[in-house]
Amino acid sequence: MPRKSVQKARRLGAIGLAVIALWLGAPAEAVAAADESPRRAPAPGLVIASWGGAYMEAQQKALGRPWERANGQKIEWRVHTGALGALRRQRAAGRIVWDIVDVLPHEARAGCAEGLLAPLPEALLARAGKRPPRKTDRSGTPHVAKETPSQADDLIVPRPNKCALPLAISSLVAFYKSPRKQARRRRKRRPAPIWKSAPKTIADFFDLKRFPGKRALPRRPNGVLEMALLADGVAPEKIYDVLKTDTGLERAFKRLAPLRKGAIFWRRGAKAVELIENEVARFALGYSARIAEGVAERGLRLAPLWDGQVIEAEWLALAADAPHRAAALSFLHHAAQPERQAALALASGGRIAPARKSAVALLAKAALRSKSRRGLLARLPSAPDNLQRAVIVDPAWWLAHGEEALKRYRAWMAPEAPGR
Repeated sequence: MPRKSVQKARRLGAIGLAVIALWLGAPAEAVAAADESPRRAPAPGLVIASWGGAYMEAQQKALGRPWERANGQKIEWRVHTGALGALRRQRAAGRIVWDIVDVLPHEARAGCAEGLLAPLPEALLARAGKRPPRKTDRSGTPHVAKETPSQADDLIVPRPNKCALPLAISSLVAFYKSPRKQARRRRKRRPAPIWKSAPKTIADFFDLKRFPGKRALPRRPNGVLEMALLADGVAPEKIYDVLKTDTGLERAFKRLAPLRKGAIFWRRGAKAVELIENEVARFALGYSARIAEGVAERGLRLAPLWDGQVIEAEWLALAADAPHRAAALSFLHHAAQPERQAALALASGGRIAPARKSAVALLAKAALRSKSRRGLLARLPSAPDNLQRAVIVDPAWWLAHGEEALKRYRAWMAPEAPGR
């Protein structure tokens, strides 16, 4: 990656970091306690840096503890607020502290280009037997048999490069408050429905005539522009082809224009849920993890409209010159297994969706025997039924055009009341 592109990726990284922090719901105290210092003495065992909060707790439960039991080693978990900045400081200090980092797509690209992250073999995605592999080659890579078809076919979002292994899927999705279900024996008159029928496509989010009411949108354009073009008739696989044209952005903002009057803009993912629950807004764009959390943990009547969701993946990466390379590769192979990714979805209550199709298939199989599992499967953005017309984020387009898109989006939002 050219130096100019790397510098641009660093500037735009703040956008991605803000989005992922909102998605993961890492509390402020976890961010404040982030430990990225290279001055701290190296840990005696494997060190993994992640985003903190409930997200990291689920990782520890579903990924960390099983690996510790199988390998007789301990993992030290540390919180980061952006992996690449910390790795740059560690490299400048001459001591790499972390072994594995949880990264965003743009971080995987920039980190690989800068040599902060190490390339990983596709063999790490191969299915393991009942026991995790213990033998390694000279590079420390576990000996595992390759499978056919290619492991890449099992990924919902393609790897951004060889430095990233799949971990989870998140999405921006339209949602609303579903009508309250009433017992059959009650004779009390039901309240009139908000709309005559339930929304079925992302175009309905933009249809104020058939689906009246205020809209709640994020204060950043990521995902919003893609949905606008989908609603305007562009096929999911053609979204970025259109955005690359001279009229692409113009077309997206033209489709957004009717929503501006009365629109409410939110900063935090939890705010979108709050606006819908309190009926301040009737229709919102929000993060799939926040919706799943509201339904599973708080019993909220939130109905996601999966048509047109915009999905992005979270990745695990190996720090270049990691002090515990062999253990790190063993853990990466373990974490990439479909069984572990399915367990991660269960441990998070559906907030973290698997990035592998085979992991979703395991959850679908479990759903046949369990009502609660069926509910969890329905909340996952990576469930087959929910992926029918999904858009996969193109980090390259956002790297090239993100600044322009953000500038235009902010201009479109103004004038407005102070941000929520």
